[in-house]
This record gives sequence, C-alpha cells and structure tokens, in this order.
Amino acid sequence: MATVHAYTPDGIYYECAANSKKYTGEEWHAYCAANKNTDCVVAEYFGFKWNVHDVCINAHITDIFFESWNCCLQIKTAQRKDGTWTYGHNYSGITDCEEGGGCGCWYEGETFPTEDAAIVAALQNFKKKDGLKPKIANAIQKAIFDRKCKQLTLF
Repeated sequence: MATVHAYTPDGIYYECAANSKKYTGEEWHAYCAANKNTDCVVAEYFGFKWNVHDVCINAHITDIFFESWNCCLQIKTAQRKDGTWTYGHNYSGITDCEEGGGCGCWYEGETFPTEDAAIVAALQNFKKKDGLKPKIANAIQKAIFDRKCKQLTLF
C-alpha cells in the first residue's frame, strides 16, 4: 500500500497505510482542518500508536551514545498490524561534517521479523553512511555484533 499525495484515477488523494483509510481531496482537507494535532492516533497495534501520516508516535527508543566523541544515534522501533517491525532514527555528529538528521518510524517500508532484527538493520544502514567517522563505524560494528550475539543467545 502506498501513500498517495496526488489524485489517483479513482479520486483518492491520500491513503493512510496505518488504518487503511483512503481519503478523497475533500475528505483529506476536511480531516486536516479538524485535526491539527499530528499526534492524533488513527490506529494502534501491539500498543504502538500511529498517526494519520503513518508515523508511530510512541516508538521504542534505543539510544547509542558515543560520549567520548559527542555523538548520538537513536533508533526508534515499532510493531505493525501484521506483527513485523519497522524502524526510524535520529542522529547527530556521526559523520565528518557533524550533521544531524532523522526520520520517523514509518508504517510503510522495509519490515523485519523481530525488534532486534530491525535495530540491526538500522545499525547496518548507518554503517554505510558517507563520511562516517572511523571510530563511530567501529563502534557501530561492535553494536551490531553485540545485538546479533544477543539474538543468538535467545535460542
């Protein structure tokens, strides 16, 4: 299911994946006018609350601090209706240009069978980031290894 922000041939302007609701342009604009709070919950699965923009507003947060380098990586995870997991992130100071950024824990996108698998995927994704400081790359690799070892000890 894809989020739509333009009219489809059947008149749909926006589709919320979290609650599977399709809005015409008129319905979408009326909804936005009546619900200015982006934290308005439209779906809840396994205790995770999703807003109409398909972002989890109460995701689990895993903080990975690199205190000696003044850097932080925050991974957000949430479980979807089908039981799979997805992730989002925030970061600061992990690259040579000292940039920061982030994205919400979206309902759509790649999913994983467990929360740990989602966290490992997020870490692996960050390890590929351009300009990653070598010390941070090594620390992320260690965090991946530690998380994978945790997964193996569960069996």
